[in-house]
Amino acid sequence: MTVTKDSYTYRVTKKGLADKRYKYQPKLKGVKPTIKLRQEKFWDFQRKLMAVAIGIALLGMICLMLEDYFHEELISPFVEAKTTIEVMEDRVPQYCEDYPDFCLYTWNPKKMIAIAKCESRMDSEAFAHEPNGSYSIGLLQVNSIHGFKPSELFDSFLNVQKGYLVWESQGYEAWTVYESLCYYKELSEL
Repeated sequence: MTVTKDSYTYRVTKKGLADKRYKYQPKLKGVKPTIKLRQEKFWDFQRKLMAVAIGIALLGMICLMLEDYFHEELISPFVEAKTTIEVMEDRVPQYCEDYPDFCLYTWNPKKMIAIAKCESRMDSEAFAHEPNGSYSIGLLQVNSIHGFKPSELFDSFLNVQKGYLVWESQGYEAWTVYESLCYYKELSEL
């Protein structure tokens, strides 16, 4: 059923109200009446846009779940195996060939070699008296305040081992040359 009002024709709903969503244009000669208003077209477009957005969001969530699955179950073992093979195939860095004692520990060997070059010029017999009455010995100039025997500190392998123990407790900052100009110069040459 339709109702005409203000020269427009409206479709009547079940409750007897004029439904403005379905507004007929006035009948003009030679013009077909349009059923939907621009507003109706707008809402149709909004519904379609919302459906597309929800579809994209769901697709994205599915892709993320699949990515996690494929990465953990399928890709990770191959990446780990490839990395292991690459590490095995790579040559040992030159500084580890030259100074193997420094490459035995979890610290950054390049940094420690640069520190040792600045501290002692890689002289295992290096000895220095400190202003506080202590002394520093060996490649890494490990100080006597740490309680190590001087005979151990003159041995280059043991000096690096004791230096690692100092590094574990104090970090690179235990050496005064860390981040000095000498340190950066030596680090760049490795």
